[in-house]
Amino acid sequence: MKQSALRLALLAGLTAPLCAQAPEIIHYTFDTNDATNTAVPGVGNGTPNADVSFGPSTICPSGNSAFSNGATTNIDTGWQMDLGLSDWSVGFHLARVEMQTGTQYYFGSSSSGGFRCFSGGAATAEGIMLRTLMGGDVTIAGGAPFTGSAHVVWVHDSSVPEVRGYLDGVLQLSVPQTNPGTGIDATSPDFEVMDYLSSMEPGNQMDDFRFYRRAITDMEIMAWAGCGGTGFDTFCDPMDPNSTGASTTLNGSMGTGVGSDLHLEATAGPPGEFGYFLIGTAPSDPGIVISQGRLCLAVSGGNGFGRYNVTGGNLNSVGQFDASGVLQNLPGTSTVGSGYDVPLNVPIPGFGNIQAGETWHFQLWHREAGGASNFSNGITVTF
Repeated sequence: MKQSALRLALLAGLTAPLCAQAPEIIHYTFDTNDATNTAVPGVGNGTPNADVSFGPSTICPSGNSAFSNGATTNIDTGWQMDLGLSDWSVGFHLARVEMQTGTQYYFGSSSSGGFRCFSGGAATAEGIMLRTLMGGDVTIAGGAPFTGSAHVVWVHDSSVPEVRGYLDGVLQLSVPQTNPGTGIDATSPDFEVMDYLSSMEPGNQMDDFRFYRRAITDMEIMAWAGCGGTGFDTFCDPMDPNSTGASTTLNGSMGTGVGSDLHLEATAGPPGEFGYFLIGTAPSDPGIVISQGRLCLAVSGGNGFGRYNVTGGNLNSVGQFDASGVLQNLPGTSTVGSGYDVPLNVPIPGFGNIQAGETWHFQLWHREAGGASNFSNGITVTF
């Protein structure tokens, strides 16, 4: 009886009237066995050629990776680099299963003048180098190991200016950029991943490639290195597949300066369908089966449960998935246009505002094609 009542409440709610955050340029998780770009707003999906394959990751405990299977491995991003002198961050997980002495490339743009990342050659044994074009190459020792895996990130801080190199979440070096000139801009959309002048060696593996238009924080880098995107614990992860065949993914990040300071993003959802965010005092894994997914916020006993779908004001998070599967905010309660900036006030009677030190749990509920419904994974956030 409780499940039936809850289902009716959710369905009725959705039919009612209607920022450290995600990467802004490229985010390839490879989890959908292609180069779907989940960045917000992003530059479109990448186009992998026939020498790129996808399969279960040996780097992270869940999801898939991209593998190099030939001499011409390439993912065409369609991006014309336009960074100028601004801040940026770029990185990925890498597993090298092939030893070789020549140079192999992981990304780059020829028309930028040679912004590129490679191992071998000038990068020295098991090192990986970023040619920044701004007067200071940055080589991370041990970033391209002959066995095992590594997570590498480069962060450009224009206020110094310098580029910082991180290995497995830990700062390794900072290199002053002594000749930044006009910065990094390309003349054509030729930024490539897994390739530049030559490809990644066959058998080598890449996972979770990201390019940001900002200098990300040490906390974000550590979470990324740990195969997370948020630094928050997850549950019911991954959720049951939605109508696209992928699992709807919920991520969160702190730093909006709005309300609770938490921003939520939902990606890999069914294009054109509507959804909104949920909050609860306790998780429930594997959750309650509802339609095509599972509600993973506890609704029994003394647990609090609420929905951010109140008409008007900042308690309305209703959004619609765009063609890329990113939930676009409809009521204007997101400073970046997608997702939701969580307010301080909680949509559960008697719970008041989110307080420092409290732990809350979040999930997204959304429609599916044909009138069914589904959910994202859940995340746990301590404020």
